[in-house]
Amino acid sequence: MHLYSVAYRCTCVCVSQKRAVRDLALSAEDVYQLRELCAVLQPLCLAMQGMGGETYCSVSLVLPLVTKMLERHLVAKDTDTPLVHEFKSAAHADLTERYQLPTVKTALIVATYLDPRYKDFKFIADATVRRDTVKLAQAEVKRAVLCMGEQTGGTDDSESTSRGVGDSEPEPPAKRHKADQQLYDFINDDGDDAQTTDGAAAEAGASLEEM
Repeated sequence: MHLYSVAYRCTCVCVSQKRAVRDLALSAEDVYQLRELCAVLQPLCLAMQGMGGETYCSVSLVLPLVTKMLERHLVAKDTDTPLVHEFKSAAHADLTERYQLPTVKTALIVATYLDPRYKDFKFIADATVRRDTVKLAQAEVKRAVLCMGEQTGGTDDSESTSRGVGDSEPEPPAKRHKADQQLYDFINDDGDDAQTTDGAAAEAGASLEEM
């Protein structure tokens, strides 16, 4: 996964520095193709950085970011160049395969549900899939609560379960990672304007790189 971030940085260097263009003997067409690829790599690089953060909890970000990639940024279009189209298809297949293990998917769903920012799963476009995902998360959390109750000597957990799983939303920590808001905006950006989306990705990416 880290290779996507490396590829993004290397590609940006190739198209932004005249010396690199000259030393690599890149043609105008080569530069154009690399710039198009760089635009696709940018949000993917941001997602990889967000999921790999070490100064903040990132597990609840995995499902929203992967979903964002698979449903929007890595969807191949007829207007894509052949290189970009091929890359999107390969990256889409790679990410899809990585998160197909049922235990992994369930763990990510629960982690996302326990994060007040994403517990409504609004980043899932399909309303039916979103509703089923919330139900699965609630069932898994309830099962875990009951299991913990049994392990601690069968303490009365009727009060906690009667409230309804996930009804209460704990206050978010006062101090947040400086790129937290940018990541949140990036995940919840459903606009069709590619320039707006790229701007959000660039802003969040810059904040992450300042770490």
